[in-house]
Amino acid sequence: KEANRINAAFIVILGTRQIGKTYGTLKLMTDEKRNFILMRRTQTEADFITNGTLNPFLALGRTDIKVKKESQYIGKIQAETESGYDPIGITLSLTCVSKIRGFSGVAFTDLVYDEFIPESHVNRIRNEGDAFLNAVVTISGNREIEGKPPLRCWLLANSNNIGSPILKALNITDKVESMDKSGQELSILPDRGIIIVLAKARELADKRKKTSLMKMLLYLRRLIKD
Repeated sequence: KEANRINAAFIVILGTRQIGKTYGTLKLMTDEKRNFILMRRTQTEADFITNGTLNPFLALGRTDIKVKKESQYIGKIQAETESGYDPIGITLSLTCVSKIRGFSGVAFTDLVYDEFIPESHVNRIRNEGDAFLNAVVTISGNREIEGKPPLRCWLLANSNNIGSPILKALNITDKVESMDKSGQELSILPDRGIIIVLAKARELADKRKKTSLMKMLLYLRRLIKD
């Protein structure tokens, strides 16, 4: 009963490569018909998604979902229907949010921030932690003041560097380090609206993305409120 009261705004999922973090989260978004934003760190990364061959939904077998460049900063995610294509989400980059004047994200229920921890050779973004929190405020608008559920942020990354400025901005770096050392896979911080998952590659990746991690995502979905 207590778990059902959790209204988590941030779900942080870290793990090794190819265990289904992006696969499972996007499957959850599309299966439940969530209106979501798929965000990457830079505009270059966000633009890659709009390349037909790099469409992340192809991994789900969803050839009916297209991602196309809509404007300088935004890509449109559309699902094919009998009458054409219906919008189901958009793509954005963290670096572009502050540049879009008059942008309102109140129509979106979820923000999926994929690969939010860059590899060591990738350039850092100045004040990246603050930039993320500002982006969340911009996208959220006044929804909570108006009594609506908070924007749900899914933060996905490889666990190659837990010294992330975004983990620091959320004040969970120490908690993630502690979980990593003890082998703990799940931590729920209900008073802060944060859930942390450290997915371990204890099974073959192609099996895990269809079993253990997917079960974890479905469990989290039941755990948190709509």
